[in-house]
Parts: sequence; C-alpha cells; structure tokens
Amino acid sequence: MGSTSFLGSIVYPAAVYALPKLSLGSLSGRTQQLASIGGTPDDIARDEDYWTPIVRAFTVDGRVVNLNNGGVSPSPAVVQDAMRRHLELSNSMPPPVSLWQILEP
Repeated sequence: MGSTSFLGSIVYPAAVYALPKLSLGSLSGRTQQLASIGGTPDDIARDEDYWTPIVRAFTVDGRVVNLNNGGVSPSPAVVQDAMRRHLELSNSMPPPVSLWQILEP
C-alpha cells in the first residue's frame, strides 16, 4: 500500500463519515487527485487546501498540541453539537418521555 493510499484510508473515513460539514465529493476527489499526483507524505502534510476544512471541523485550541490523539481524541464540532442538542432535549421534558421514549430507541 502506497503512502498516499495509506493516508487516504485513514483520513477519508474519519473525515467524511464523521464530519458532514465536509463535502464527500470534494474530499474524495482531492484524495484521489493527491494519490494520482504521487506526492510524498511531506507534500500532502503541507497541502493547506486539503487540510483546512478538516481542521475547521474541530473546535480544539490551536495553542495546544495534543500528543495523545490515539487515546484521547477531540470530538468533531458536529458531534459536540449533537450531544448538546440531546442534553437540551433531555432537560426539556420528564425522563420517561425524553430519555425512554425518544432518545433510547
């Protein structure tokens, strides 16, 4: 497996399926374009056009570097928004309705 294939196999599923804010077509097309060019991992790492939408999908503080992403990774903004909506729903009505009839199923 080439280095760009490996990179695409990691980035593509994580970014596309977890982050609806990213366009499936644009990211897929860009990943295929990078693979066809045959750029080195260093070239891809420096490609700001490719990484900018992925970076923007997270709410992490850019002043902090998390060296433990393998074990404790930040959730994308869309996941945080969904959790916030579910918490608000859970607190807006009695638990038998919000939790057991709506959220649990």
